[in-house]
Amino acid sequence: MNRIWRLCWKDLPLINFLFLAVSVSSAVRLNLSPPRDDLYWTFVFPLAVTAALCLARFRNVDHLERAFNLTILLGTSFILAAMYFAAKPKPMTTDELLCRYEFSALANAALIGVHAWRRSGRLAALFFGPVAAYGAVLENGGILLGYFTEVGYSMYLRPFPAPLATMAGWITVFYLVMSLTWEFRLCIPWLARSAIGSALVATACALCMDFQLDPLATAAGFWQWNHLLTLRLLGVPLLNFVAWASAVFPFSLMILSLQTRQSIEPEVLGCAENLKRVWRRIPLALAASAVLFFASMAVFEGGFSGPTFAVLENTLRNYGCALN
Repeated sequence: MNRIWRLCWKDLPLINFLFLAVSVSSAVRLNLSPPRDDLYWTFVFPLAVTAALCLARFRNVDHLERAFNLTILLGTSFILAAMYFAAKPKPMTTDELLCRYEFSALANAALIGVHAWRRSGRLAALFFGPVAAYGAVLENGGILLGYFTEVGYSMYLRPFPAPLATMAGWITVFYLVMSLTWEFRLCIPWLARSAIGSALVATACALCMDFQLDPLATAAGFWQWNHLLTLRLLGVPLLNFVAWASAVFPFSLMILSLQTRQSIEPEVLGCAENLKRVWRRIPLALAASAVLFFASMAVFEGGFSGPTFAVLENTLRNYGCALN
């Protein structure tokens, strides 16, 4: 039994990843009014990440750990099926859903902090230092540029326009996707030698999370998108998913390049010298993220006159600036 508990704690990021999938599916099916059954299927994205990791681990773990992996995968699948076919809807108001989201986001970040600290205080310093700062810039930047708003929350860290919950959410996102990526690197030798390949895995994991999360958040009104953003996927502006990929790839590449170059374990990444390096490179990661984002949107929208740039132009005009 002690071994099972140790496996649960070791695999907390993976279990957390699946718990988020179940929670989102539950809200989509049971709490939205009317239920959004058209979005329920999106659980396949986080479930696919879990299945891929369990498959990658198969030859590297003993029988007990194989059984544990299979149990959490099948258990999650059973819960998802039971919710769809047997559970009764319990509609909640937007305020109730928002309150539950806000509390769970902060509680989850706290749990992530404990897990990171138990692994290494230096690892916790990495995620609650530069990673938290990077996420705060991303979240507040999207609001300040006019792409979305986040109103109605109870906790804000003034003068930032983003609520504490969504800023803390980036800590959770990066910790989960990096933890999963590190697990993939343990199982796939060539991936452990490739920072770019590992960053692509981290980006794919993040997108698989967001393909389920943001459709619910948009439908529930957790944030409100600019009305000009009409190019949509799963009811969410395509811009959102491009922004996630553009944000996760350069920052995870920076972290994984440090790790690959130094041939060190994740727990050592947050040493004082590496923390200084990460802090110094945040502006570079933000610049790379912006270039990747705007270039990608120009491709998707057929040039620099699409909705993304129309919103940007309107915002800059409001600030007394202009693109032309």
